[in-house]
Amino acid sequence: MEQEIMLRTFNQLHDGIINSISSENYDILIGVDIVYLAERINSEYCYLHIRLINCNLLTFKAWSTNEYIEIENIHSLELEINKAEFVSDHIEVSCLCDGSIVGGDLIIKASKVRIYDEKYNEIPINDFDEIVKGYWKGFNKDFDK
Repeated sequence: MEQEIMLRTFNQLHDGIINSISSENYDILIGVDIVYLAERINSEYCYLHIRLINCNLLTFKAWSTNEYIEIENIHSLELEINKAEFVSDHIEVSCLCDGSIVGGDLIIKASKVRIYDEKYNEIPINDFDEIVKGYWKGFNKDFDK
């Protein structure tokens, strides 16, 4: 169940840019610039925080070189989240980026995921689902005009 929530969460962050990564004990905190969702929580917000709880693997594998890039260097790539999928015993989030590395896969193993707004207020998963649905429902209305 938790892996499905993590997969759904990363897919909902489509087009978000990873702007920071830090570790705190066994957790990893990821900052994601994603204005179109953050501003639905507060019109002044631009990003969200994602906490990977008990994360025992976070690395990035570049498509062009098959090189693995460790956690302390991932945020500098300004990865744009594309889509996530289950692969074996982990989640792979395909990401695009500018520069010499066109993109690659963010490889994640964690027991749970939590979502927070800019002020570190937790957003329950069901509430986040509704925020995302509300955005896409509004987007479709705007598109139909």
